[in-house]
Amino acid sequence: VLPHACGKCYIPPGLGRFGHSADVLHTPLKVEKAFRILPVSGVLQPGETQKVSFTFFGHLNTTAGVRALCHVEGGPTYQVQLTGEASHVSYSLSPREIDCGLLMFNEIHHSTVTLENTCKIKFIWELKPCTADQDMPGVFLVKPTR
Repeated sequence: VLPHACGKCYIPPGLGRFGHSADVLHTPLKVEKAFRILPVSGVLQPGETQKVSFTFFGHLNTTAGVRALCHVEGGPTYQVQLTGEASHVSYSLSPREIDCGLLMFNEIHHSTVTLENTCKIKFIWELKPCTADQDMPGVFLVKPTR
């Protein structure tokens, strides 16, 4: 869609609901809770352009898809397909326990742990010592963050 061709953007009736992708009971949400289009109308002089912002608001385990119609009075109607998906952070850590066995004081044991992102979105992670309330020397906590 050419931004300068948009006089009015709106979501047509019947295309304004979406549901969760998980197999749970849910109530479809209104399109306004998933997408925002700004501005929704305006006037353009010859040669002017207008940027239109499309924003998706993710809701947990939700897939949304709607079609926005951009209509210019006296001109064609353009369609903009809007899709979005939201997920929660999930991961697996393997192995979850490392047994270094019995070692001499000058021996070193190496192990590998695999952290796998099992969700549909990226996440940032860091390795840091356990917090003071779990004061256990040599114990590390792996915690993904947003």
